[in-house]
Formats: sequence, C-alpha cells, structure tokens
Amino acid sequence: MLARNATILTFAGITPDTIDAAVARRPFIPCGASEASSRGFIPPVAGMEGLIRFADNVAAIAMREDDKILPACVVQAEAKRRAEEIEEQQGYKPGRKQMREIKELVTEELLAKAFIRTTVVRAWLDFSAGLMVIDAASETKVDNLIGTLIRNFDEMPKLRRWRTKGVPASHFTAWVQSGEAPDFFTIDDRALLTNPEGGKIRLTNQSMVDDEVRRLVEHGRTCSELAVTHADKLSFVLTQSLVLKRIAHIGVNEERDPAQADMMEEERHDAEIILNAGAVREAFAAINEALGGIQEHEEEPAASISGVGDEDDPLYEQARQIVIDNDRASISLVQRHLRIGYNRAARLVEQMERFGVVSPMDSSGSRKVLMAA
Repeated sequence: MLARNATILTFAGITPDTIDAAVARRPFIPCGASEASSRGFIPPVAGMEGLIRFADNVAAIAMREDDKILPACVVQAEAKRRAEEIEEQQGYKPGRKQMREIKELVTEELLAKAFIRTTVVRAWLDFSAGLMVIDAASETKVDNLIGTLIRNFDEMPKLRRWRTKGVPASHFTAWVQSGEAPDFFTIDDRALLTNPEGGKIRLTNQSMVDDEVRRLVEHGRTCSELAVTHADKLSFVLTQSLVLKRIAHIGVNEERDPAQADMMEEERHDAEIILNAGAVREAFAAINEALGGIQEHEEEPAASISGVGDEDDPLYEQARQIVIDNDRASISLVQRHLRIGYNRAARLVEQMERFGVVSPMDSSGSRKVLMAA
C-alpha cells in the first residue's frame, strides 16, 4: 500500500533484530469485554507469518488499534436512569461514591455491547537512512504507535522528531512571495495561509503565483502549509511541522495492474514499500537542504527510562504546563513543543505520573490529565 502521509523521525540504536523482537512482544490481542481499547502489531501483509516484513534494508510494521464506541452521554443517561430508580427505592439520592459505582457498572456493562472502531497505522524503518516513517498525519496516531513500540525494546533507542535549522513556514512564505521554489521542487496549487490572530485561508486549485495570493502574503499572511512536487516524482503538502500529507507518486498507477494479478501479495507489498522508502528518503534530503539543514538536537540528560535523574530536568515545569494547558498527556506533544528527543519527553511524562499530574497508562497505553489548567 502506497503511503498517504509521512511523519518522519530519525533513529539510532535500532537494528533489524531489535525491531523484530520488540514487535513480537506486542502482538495485537482483541479487546476484552470490559476493555475500552486495545493496541498491538499485526502482519503488515494479510496472511503472512510474523509481524514484520523486511525488504531492501527496510522493515515494514503495522499497528492495529481497536476502540469501543461508547459516548459519555450514553453512559451519563443510563447512570441517571438507574440513580432515579435507586432514589425511588431508598427514598434519597445516591451519594457521590454510589454514583461513581453506578457509572463504573454502567460503563462495564455497555462496553461489552459496544461497537468497535478499527484503525491500522503503518510505518517503516529505513535502516540505510536512519529514518522511521509513520503513515499518519495525526499526532494521536503517531503517539500511539511510538508509545506501543518503544516500551518493548530491551534498551531504549533514540527517536527524534525531524526538525530543520530553518523555520519551515518562513521559507514557504518566501517561496510563495517570490514565486520560486528551491532546486528540484515546484510549487503546486494548494496552501494554507494564516495570520497572527489565528485566521486561516485554505487555498485549493489556486496558482501560488497569482497576484491575489502574493498580496495576502505581503499583508502579513504566513504560509503554514504548501503543496509541492519533488523531482517530478513525489507530490505532497508539506506542513510547518514537517509532516508530508496527501502524498502521491507521479506516474505511478495505484490501481492494481491486471498483468500483475499473479504477483504474490508479499511481492507487491515489497515493491510498494521500497518505492515509498526511496521517494521519502530523497524528499527528506532535499527538504533538509532547502530549509538550511537538519537541526541537531541538544544532548539530553543521562537518565534511565525509569526516571532516575528526572527531577533535575530543567524542562519539567515547561512540559508540565504544556500538558495541562492542552489537556493531553501526549509524549509527542511535549516533544514537539520543547523540540527534544522522544526518550526525554517520555521521561518527563513519566515524572508527571509520579507527581500526580497525569494518570498511569491504561491497557491501551493512554493517560489522562488529572490537573486542571
């Protein structure tokens, strides 16, 4: 399957053997009757044995996530109905403790009957370039896959979100203003323009050299997303977070060729993953060059994943405030805002758990923010 999106991380300390072992430790297991969700790895090609597929120094993986659909309003309505029945029987309203027990019982009963929404997130590790590429633009999906994978290594590898020395939005804006893209790129017909007040103008099927577009930029609009084509091979929308969205391979027919009907599914998958990896690898290098080079991350404090030494991390208070303000206990959120490595962000979130800022992980690997802004 050809990728539609690409969230890119650089990695060190991962080998074909260690990724194989890590994925094998977390196979997908369906939700139990009282579980709200479940995550784990599945074969990247249906019907194949094993949970990882290697092709030309690239490892393909796939994570399945099942979430039971149980709206809070449904639980609330049923709990209210039962509370009213109890009030009639005992002559007074249930107290807080009893209401909590009612809600827990209702939730458990309804979870057993709830519909399940299934999502599959695919990724590959390009060992020749040291890149992990996740076919997702959603921070939640990215965070879930990394969180599910990273805990299963014997030794914690280094995973870092891709950053460039230049500010992407500033470069996009300059390209639109001048009407010229860097070498090997062409500007396409899609963009997102924003202003400091949060206003957005989404342009589609619009020439970026149009005078009206330039006037918008000259009057203070910033280009936060820009559609480009690289080397007449790969078109995509590049965001200010350096996520590639709406990927399309130029000249590649994505419909199944009848002449290749006899090709084994594994062979077809290998060809597609090699095409994905090669095109993204080349685009990654070209974008780095266009945006001033890759941003080297600062050295992180020497601390184990258990958190020894975290209390001295000078970024803890900032990380804590980010999580509380956004009401999300997301490692990727902390990583993106503080521009630090995944390992350090994970340790900061674990420290928040010890101090009661966020909850322990549930069976699906998610946490809740326990402190209000």
